[in-house]
Amino acid sequence: DRYSASTRRMAPRSPMAAPLRRCSRPRFPRLGAFECELEVTSELTNRFGTLHGGCVATLVDVLTTVALLTMTTRGGVSTDLSCSYCAPARLGERVTVTCEVVKMGKTLAWMECRVRRKEDGETVATGRHTKFLPVGRASKL
Repeated sequence: DRYSASTRRMAPRSPMAAPLRRCSRPRFPRLGAFECELEVTSELTNRFGTLHGGCVATLVDVLTTVALLTMTTRGGVSTDLSCSYCAPARLGERVTVTCEVVKMGKTLAWMECRVRRKEDGETVATGRHTKFLPVGRASKL
């Protein structure tokens, strides 16, 4: 299935694939899209007991790449990543993560991500991610 293929491409033993291992109910609603759920555990919280901003940034980075890998085998390298934090997700709450490829060109791909509290649908954070997609074996980056 596409989830397994995406996790294999991201080297599942790598620390960067950790968000994938925490995801439950992974779904690919269409090509270029990925959704999953995640429980906010103590390892993912800041000193206020809410989902850590660095964790959100990692989710945006890794899970938008999973969406991208449904369209190409070229995982690319990040050129831009931004997050906006809108509301807290507290310890023990579940969040849904929705990612999609907005556009993919020959050398660049643009993705977006939204993290929502499952209970009330409130947006916890949004993220945007741009990746350079190498065209050949060697890249100038």
